[in-house]
Amino acid sequence: MAKKQIIDSQTVFCFDRNIQMRKKVFEYESALEKYFNIPFQIINVPDEELPDIPRFESRSKKGHSKIQVSQSRIALTTQYSNHFKDDPLEIKKYQMDRIGALKPLIESEKTQFSGFVLSVDFPMENGLINGYFKEHAGIAAINDGTIDCSFNYSHSFQDKFFTNVRCTKYSRKEIKIDPKQNEVTTVDTQEFGIKVIIDINSRLSFNKTRECNQDLFGKVIDNVFKLVEERSLTDFLNGNIL
Repeated sequence: MAKKQIIDSQTVFCFDRNIQMRKKVFEYESALEKYFNIPFQIINVPDEELPDIPRFESRSKKGHSKIQVSQSRIALTTQYSNHFKDDPLEIKKYQMDRIGALKPLIESEKTQFSGFVLSVDFPMENGLINGYFKEHAGIAAINDGTIDCSFNYSHSFQDKFFTNVRCTKYSRKEIKIDPKQNEVTTVDTQEFGIKVIIDINSRLSFNKTRECNQDLFGKVIDNVFKLVEERSLTDFLNGNIL
């Protein structure tokens, strides 16, 4: 089995609806101008529409991250380059630098809870995946002819967090773009394996107290990276994460 790789992540802050959020775009631009393209793109949606629809967004200067801000949440989504995939500490620093820039804006809202989602790939020979999945996840329905398989499980943790895990088969194809012919083609599949998506959030704490504990967000990220560093693919498949 090849070395695990961190593929992408999403950082989310949820708060009470702020119907005037669109007016704060200049504050976000000022706070994030070091990392994101300015000006932000304004999304033309009436303020009275659903709060979860983004009101403005921007891509990072190197194109790896995207921030979207709605009336009820901030979402920072990142695709990691080869430089980052094998380095959890570098990824954690990348996230915390940008969250630090956002912190005053987050604290200005009536924040409810925060979450961090990380996708980790475990490359494996295609012919071994079904047997490994069946053996370690204990799913009797899997056989050599199984094309796709995934399962989810959730736990409460420390009476403050929800921990959600999804395990699924994946295949990755190489895409080639020919700008002259305006064509996109795929070549033979380059990689197979098992993907583990880890989602830890502090919603349980908010559900119990109806108050946001800002200190929990650092612990959310710490707990995700602790799982990535200390647990194997076998641990994730058999639920050994607590």
